[in-house]
Amino acid sequence: IDLVYTSSNYDYWMKKVEVPLVRGIMVRGRVAGGIKRSANLIAQVKYDNGKSSIFCSFPNETVGYWEDLSIEDLYEKAERYALARGWKTKKMWISGIGVNTGRPRGMPYLEKYGLIEVERGQNGLPDSPDPQLETAPLFLARGNYFRAKNEIRKAVAAYELAALLDPANAWIRSDLGYMYQKTGEIDKAIKEYQEAIGLEPDVAWFYFALGELYRKEKSDDLAIEYLEKSVELDPSGVWAHVGLGAIYRHRKKDKEAYEHFKAGSRFGTHSRYSNYALKGV
Repeated sequence: IDLVYTSSNYDYWMKKVEVPLVRGIMVRGRVAGGIKRSANLIAQVKYDNGKSSIFCSFPNETVGYWEDLSIEDLYEKAERYALARGWKTKKMWISGIGVNTGRPRGMPYLEKYGLIEVERGQNGLPDSPDPQLETAPLFLARGNYFRAKNEIRKAVAAYELAALLDPANAWIRSDLGYMYQKTGEIDKAIKEYQEAIGLEPDVAWFYFALGELYRKEKSDDLAIEYLEKSVELDPSGVWAHVGLGAIYRHRKKDKEAYEHFKAGSRFGTHSRYSNYALKGV
């Protein structure tokens, strides 16, 4: 599709198209940006319910030179966004392709660094210094909602968008790690938990979550490392003590197992598992 864009207005412009969106499709274009503003390649995707969203490429890097830009994984991005919004993904198509020469007010969720899927023509939040951070809680809340309903794919999609909007939020990273763990994507889960720990190294829960993951994956040495750190930061962490007790009992280290089960029982008198486990060591 040939696009010709000559306007110098601080806006975006698109040419209407109608192309079914299928896996593997890529939107590619050649743009040149001026001194005052960069340019992004953008594509509008329409859904069966009449809603639409806009996806963008990374901006050009060099002023005054033509560069090839592309929007890769467009199907996956459109699918993820729809899942996060609770929309059906059976039928999607590309309804517009063009360029964005700035940050138009008509896009409530502004694309930044080529990461954010944006909605067009729907109410967004008021302008703010960093609208990304303002919209992240919306997707975090949707992730929590879908998680409570056990709609795993939708929850993952929402948490992924929240993490893209606010990558420095450790709790979003932890929630996303847990959902990857639920889907069996262990490497991704480990990475997200480690990101959470790197962002907030004094939160015991993050070490517990990663330690429990390693324990369930039979990586006991790593599990001990993270669970011990968790109880160091929070000695009253019942389930971290229980996890350590289970590992040490399996290793036939009855003294260590007893101490952790005892701590779990002391800090959580309601923990029937700790009380039961104490009888076995």
